[in-house]
Formats: sequence, C-alpha cells, structure tokens
Amino acid sequence: MVWIRKIFEEVLAKVTPTEKELEMEQQTAESIMAKIRGFKGKHVGVTLAGSIARNTHLRNDRDIDIFVLFPEKMPRKEFEKEGLAIGKKAFKGHKYWLEYSEHPYTRGVINGFEIEVVPSYDVKKAGSLKSAVDRSPFHNRFLLKTLTSEMRSEVRLLKAFLKGIDCYGAKIEKEGFSGYLAEILVVKYGSFQKVLEEASNWKPGIALSVGEAVGEKAGKKFDAPLVFLDPTDKNRNVAAALSIEQFARFVSASRAFLECPDRKFFYPSKPDQIAKNRMGKLIGMDQMFAVRMPFPKEALSDVIWGQMRKFKKHLHSGFELYGFLPRRVELFAEEGKGMDYFVELESLELNPTIIFTGPPAWDDKHSKAFIAKHSHPLTGPRIEKGRWVVEEPRKFISAMTLAKVLQEKILGAWGHYLLA
Repeated sequence: MVWIRKIFEEVLAKVTPTEKELEMEQQTAESIMAKIRGFKGKHVGVTLAGSIARNTHLRNDRDIDIFVLFPEKMPRKEFEKEGLAIGKKAFKGHKYWLEYSEHPYTRGVINGFEIEVVPSYDVKKAGSLKSAVDRSPFHNRFLLKTLTSEMRSEVRLLKAFLKGIDCYGAKIEKEGFSGYLAEILVVKYGSFQKVLEEASNWKPGIALSVGEAVGEKAGKKFDAPLVFLDPTDKNRNVAAALSIEQFARFVSASRAFLECPDRKFFYPSKPDQIAKNRMGKLIGMDQMFAVRMPFPKEALSDVIWGQMRKFKKHLHSGFELYGFLPRRVELFAEEGKGMDYFVELESLELNPTIIFTGPPAWDDKHSKAFIAKHSHPLTGPRIEKGRWVVEEPRKFISAMTLAKVLQEKILGAWGHYLLA
C-alpha cells in the first residue's frame, strides 16, 4: 500500500498543473469571456465549462471550453448564425477555424491555448435540451457541487492512467473514456484505486449510476459494453462512445496494475508508434503489406476519422470477398503525415481459378439457378458427390493488385474527405 501511494504521489506531482499554469488559464478564459459579454448580440450569458472549469485537467492540457448561451426559444438557424458570429469576433486577430459536431462552432488558438467557443441553448431543465451541448452546463454545475479537492486529484490519476494505456478520449478516433466519464466514476467510487478495483471485475453490459442501483433493463436499453447513466439526464449513457476493445483494455489494465503497480502504466512509450514500427518490420514477410495514404490537410475531425475507419472495413471485406482471407487490418494515422493500413492475409497470391460448389443435382429449381449464374465457366458444370461444380477464373490473383483497386474505388467515393 505504501508503494502504490508513492506512485500516486509521483504521478500527481507530474500531472497536476502548476499555480502559474492555473493562473494563466484563468486569465485567458476570463479575458475571452469578458470580451464576449461586451459584444452586441442575442446571447444571454457566457460560461466556462470542461475540465479547466472543474480543475480536473492535466498539466499541459491546454483546452479551454467556453459556452455562449442563447434564449431557449431562438430558432435553430438564427442560433447557429449568431453563435458563429460571436465565435469569429472572439478570435479576431488570432488563428481560428470552424468545427462541426451537432452544429458548427469556432475553435482557435489564443495565448497558446486551444479555445472552443460553443453556442448553447440556455435551457432550465436537462429534460428540455435542444442540442447535445446544452447538457454541458448541467454537467459543470453537478461536478462543481460534488467534487472535493481530494476527488480532483483522484480524477487526475484516473485521466493520466487512461492516457497512459491509450484509452482516453470519446472521439471516434479513440472510442475511449471521456473526461466527464472519468470524473463521475471517481464521484461514484471515491478514489482512483477503488475505480480500478471495481473495473477489474466488470463484464460487458454492466450498468452504473451515481447513487441508486441500476436495473438490468437499463443495461439492455443502451446495448453498450458499459452503461453509466448521466447524473443530470437518466436517459443518456455517458459511456456510449466506449468501444468493446477499449472497455476490455481498461478492465485488463486495471487488473494488471493492481497485481503489479508500476509507473509505466502512466508514462508508456508511444504505443501506436511501437506497434507500427513492429508491423513495418513485417512488411514483405508473413503475408503482410501496407496501404499508404495521404492525410487530409484540413483540421482533424470525427468525419475524417469515421471515413478512415470505413476504409478499414472496406479493405477487410474487399479482401474477404475475393478469397484472400484477411487475418487483420490495422490502422495507424498521424495528423499531417499520413495513414498506414497494415494488412495481413493468409496468402498474398491465390490460385488462378476458383471452384464453386452448388446444390444437389436432384434440386431442380436451385440447380437451374446455379447453372444460370455460372453460365460461362472455365470447366463444368459437372457433378461431384451429387452436387454441381464449376471452375471459374479468379478476378484477382494478387493481393497487391486488389489493394490498389480498393484504394482507388474508395478514394473515388469519398476522396473529398481525405484529399485536400
């Protein structure tokens, strides 16, 4: 126990923002909010949200989330137009760009901080949400009221652990734990260590909430590996973005850490780069090769990551369709550098012909359909062991040839997302 607490103390000393950093964050946030309050417009308020507002962020996490509040009855088009107008004015003289979630918002850089200026409806009840971001102020109020100073340190330990095992972030490229999910896990269990102890026994489909027990129906309703009911909205699963792979990673890492506590869980080498380097050494061996593609010049977004994952699925299904039996397709992407899809197949070359076995010869209806479908075979149709058999030339013999065709086909379909 003494040893594990020593690790926690060392980690906290490294991940807790310094007083100077906290002061600079607050000054920057207050300066922007004061500017927005002074703008002429239809907004009715501005508030700081996110982990900086709750003082649960990690050192050098330089994201500041500012929410501009608009009247609940404002029409959606006017809401979006006013929100973007205020965002653009807030970044005047600074670099900024548009981002898109449920609705567009502005994101930019001021004083080295990445600032988001997000329009939100000023709803009075969580059940009256008009956009997904409207719940953020409710999250903020709940956590500011609930988190103690000790809990904030425990949240930082959990976030550092999640980052260390590459499991932090709810966006589509990560499919992991959001900051809010990490915070309410600590609220529920009280400490980082207790979260790991509980998580080491989790099974897919577990349902949680702050306070009262959750019935079995709640878990089935959301159909997710982990269900955590939002304390401010019981109809929402805070863990909806968590994939089964990331769920399994966190459970196994929790067990491994408790069995053998080690600092490496918080500060590993770059796991993606290590895995990529290892796979790179296998190129040309063990039926492994890479499909390399350029990375889009525009800002990283969920849309782009969604398309990259779609390409990964198309590669897998494309090779499978033509008989190459893919063992795995792995995606590694680095913003501004490129995307690599490592493909491992049973074989890089196939026999030039493929045999199709049809229905029993006595099944007249299906026999006619089979023979009509394979009307120009290389050999056959013939009967073997009572079934119709034909042999046809393969469309693709080389996996490399097929890879180029798949790449061109998919890029042609949605290349405007991937190629600037």
